[in-house]
Amino acid sequence: MALFGKKKPAEAENEQINETSPINDEMKLILEAREEEREEREAKAREREAQQEEARLAKQEADNKASEAARVVLNDMPDDGFYLLADEISKFEPEEEGNIMVTGNLRGKISCGDEIMVYQEGGRCNKVTVRSIKNDSREKMEQAEDMRVELEVTRGDIPEADSPDGQASRPISRFAVLTKGEPKKGRKTPRLLGLMIEYSRFPGDKEFFGSMMDAVINSELVMPIQVMQGEGGKNKINFVGLRNKERDNGMLVPAFTDTDTFNRSLKQGFKVNDKAGKLGVLVLDFARACAIGRTDANDGLVINPFGPVTITLPKALLTDITKSAAFKNTYGEKAADMNIAQALSGEGTPGSTLNVASVPQERRKFIISQPKEEGEFKFIAGAIRHYGDTHADIGKIAVFLSYPEDNPKDRNYVCIVDCPEDKINDIFPDIAKTLKPYMKSVKGVQFQLFSRGRFADGFFKQHPWIYSKLPQ
Repeated sequence: MALFGKKKPAEAENEQINETSPINDEMKLILEAREEEREEREAKAREREAQQEEARLAKQEADNKASEAARVVLNDMPDDGFYLLADEISKFEPEEEGNIMVTGNLRGKISCGDEIMVYQEGGRCNKVTVRSIKNDSREKMEQAEDMRVELEVTRGDIPEADSPDGQASRPISRFAVLTKGEPKKGRKTPRLLGLMIEYSRFPGDKEFFGSMMDAVINSELVMPIQVMQGEGGKNKINFVGLRNKERDNGMLVPAFTDTDTFNRSLKQGFKVNDKAGKLGVLVLDFARACAIGRTDANDGLVINPFGPVTITLPKALLTDITKSAAFKNTYGEKAADMNIAQALSGEGTPGSTLNVASVPQERRKFIISQPKEEGEFKFIAGAIRHYGDTHADIGKIAVFLSYPEDNPKDRNYVCIVDCPEDKINDIFPDIAKTLKPYMKSVKGVQFQLFSRGRFADGFFKQHPWIYSKLPQ
């Protein structure tokens, strides 16, 4: 009885042998390998999820920038109604034979029955009518605003293709721009503006870049000038320059997609030396604007330097563009060698004359006031301070109210931001997004880069910096 439950020596020896047998060792190795594989799969899954979330956030941020850019543009030009970039070829057939399907992100408002313009490559412009609107779930709508949509439009005056490869199956191509805005002097085509609105969504997309360059080549640009009376009563024209931070003493020539965007820049602090002449504008085709940007004194062009989206065309890129087939087909072989005298005389491009210089009418007077930190502005000031504390690129931010003397209800906040110039396309929309939840009585916000502004002595005593990294 004393031996009850004890193993016999032989049994204990067998068990010890089994515990250290090669079969058990192999099973352990197999289980360990499977565990490592499982951990590796889970790690890769987590990495994929992180990458997908990062891509989703980047996509959302790019879309937010495009939405804010469109808001600014439509605030300048409300008659345009909306902008839509055809960024996807629909896989669905139209309900009515002969109609065309267009898909893209709608910026603004559109309704069934609207007559709209379609701007495409080569400067083509056609009018069509909206027959139906569907949302992202393909539900029909009579009206849509600020969402992804699929439109069915009539063919309108888009010509039929004259050959099988003549866009017969795609009468409205990818990256066409749709809007209500029609061409007019100082605004030959809104296509460039529509592409610039969506610029943040297509980084590195070669097809988008090609469409952008085609739109640039076929554009007319509003060029600020200063006019002085010279000897013999002849006017002397000087082009305005902006400092190029990439090169000491370098100058970029500012150009604007349209007169409305130029006029907004005047409200945002775009100023010139009055002693150099009276401020005016010239409306030039791209070949002439290119000739001016490529002179020895200049480093290139900067389009819409006060936003909402700014594009810089350095001299080297302008030279490459003049060598392209698209440029030569549009302006002729000799246009690449055009000098500034030819650009201003009306020579150098076939079948073209120089648009007459126009001087803006007397500017509207704007009233500036500093709101007290109460009500909604208390929260706006707090949001500004938090934004500055959490963003290393921000040096200082000032905010005040501005409205035209003849329309006090048209109030906007104006933000003066001290930050790197190459970051404004990211920072300005980001600040606007931060302030939007608190903007109840004042709906608009405009931005001015501190380094580009000219401010009267004592300006920041009356309108002190709300945020500054340095002690004031």
